Amino acid sequence: MDPRTGSFGEERRRRRAAGSPPATPTGKLKSVTLSVEWGYEIHRLTIGPRNWKKIQDGKAWGTAGKTYYYEGERFSCYWDFNCRGEPGSLIVSYGNDGGEGYVGEWADVYVTEEYHADTSVAPIDLGELPDVPARRQAVADDLSKDAGDFAGLDGLELAELLDVTPGEASDRIHLCAIDEDETAQWLQEELSQGEGDGSLLLEKVLSATRQKSLRRYLAKVEEGEDVDEFPLTPRELKKLAPLRAQKRLEEGEIDKAWSYDEAVAPDGTKLIFTFAIGEDGEVEGCLATPYVGRLEPNPKVYVWE
Repeated sequence: MDPRTGSFGEERRRRRAAGSPPATPTGKLKSVTLSVEWGYEIHRLTIGPRNWKKIQDGKAWGTAGKTYYYEGERFSCYWDFNCRGEPGSLIVSYGNDGGEGYVGEWADVYVTEEYHADTSVAPIDLGELPDVPARRQAVADDLSKDAGDFAGLDGLELAELLDVTPGEASDRIHLCAIDEDETAQWLQEELSQGEGDGSLLLEKVLSATRQKSLRRYLAKVEEGEDVDEFPLTPRELKKLAPLRAQKRLEEGEIDKAWSYDEAVAPDGTKLIFTFAIGEDGEVEGCLATPYVGRLEPNPKVYVWE
């Protein structure tokens, strides 16, 4: 089995082909899930009705799919519809080396359509609301009811509707790389060698008094004295970890970055958007996370993906 598939023995289930007639639906279309298979593993993508219509109309459209892990290594995938000037085409690529898991036509894949309940009150179409504040309030109301009316919306589409854009490149930090334990270990290894990248980065978070302590410590290291690890406070480590992540990003050790922005509804409800930024600086995906008082979003807990 190709290790890049990240197969975990998931059960394979046949689904309706995109070109075949659906079962009799009730209510308004909520979301569409397409499934492709390579390496004995099924990979799925759920999109909203607006983007599904773009695809059906032959417009070029693409989005990042769910990442997966194999033997501890993380793999990404990207779904590209009606691409390379070929309407009807679908290419699902994976990894950073351009591997292609599926190459064919989207009409040949299996699809599951989910519909809203057929009630007397039709679900709100965000695109039909008059302005951004009205759309943000509709999302806030949906969150409070836990209704999930917009759960089928693609993250980037939701960001566009709520007028949210990724921040500047300098603000983009790889969330998974902000690791305080790893930073502490890296720092002590750096300091054990004397002045260098670690000490220069550490000075940025230290007070003037602590900087003097660091210089004394480094002098002892340079003189060959047997010294203990340089003591670092939790607050200093918390400040240092993002700087370490930023440095790794700038030096190319990290192939993706994250950018944060927020949308605030008129009633004060806040939604945090986390944009995935690829090596070329293009946005590859987006998560929308209800704000619960965290200083940083947690991409493992989100409403829309």
